[in-house]
Amino acid sequence: MKYRVNALTPAFLTGLVELKTLREILLAQVNEVVDQWDIVNENDEAISPSEISPKLPIEFLKAVVDAISADMAAPGDAEKKA
Repeated sequence: MKYRVNALTPAFLTGLVELKTLREILLAQVNEVVDQWDIVNENDEAISPSEISPKLPIEFLKAVVDAISADMAAPGDAEKKA
């Protein structure tokens, strides 16, 4: 998975407060931050986060957000976070 650290702007984070449900918050984060991931269709073609994320279970979305948060907190390769 590749994600965009620079997408987490103060304006974006402030906008999350206006969302009503955990699902809305997680969808907003995944769609804004995830650049690409290894989810593919039956033809082995990549599916964009914004295309498939509304169909994914909330537990999966939370796991994605948690993994990004943990990765950002860990010291390491800044290139993967660009």
